[in-house]
Amino acid sequence: MIHMLVVDDEAEEREGILFLLHKYGFNMETGQAPNGKAALDYLKNRAVDILFTDVRMPFMDGLELSAAVKKELPDIKIIVLSGYNDFEFAKKGIEIGITNYLLKPISSGELLKAVGEVAVKIEKEREERELLNKYEEDLQG
Repeated sequence: MIHMLVVDDEAEEREGILFLLHKYGFNMETGQAPNGKAALDYLKNRAVDILFTDVRMPFMDGLELSAAVKKELPDIKIIVLSGYNDFEFAKKGIEIGITNYLLKPISSGELLKAVGEVAVKIEKEREERELLNKYEEDLQG
């Protein structure tokens, strides 16, 4: 099962994203955090496949969070949601290695498409890892 953490300082935004995911049948475990520091604490105790974060938040913004997470957990997929159509934000996100950069306001269709694409990518990577592990076991045994 895929585990996604939604990070946004606005509870209504977090709840809206989680509501849409569950409404449209995404089979995911989900968690939420109100800011980057709380998200880092969450990530210390739980394995997460997708980090979905806002850019502007108190204590630690989404890009700082993304950079810290990618340093420790390079395989995590990061989707950044921003109300700022600023090329510098997007450029920094690319340098960090985020998976997708979405602009607010976002339609439910755009959100679901982005999360769906990342979920498919994660499942494909898991299948490839399993095949590789099986191949290595067969070579050893």
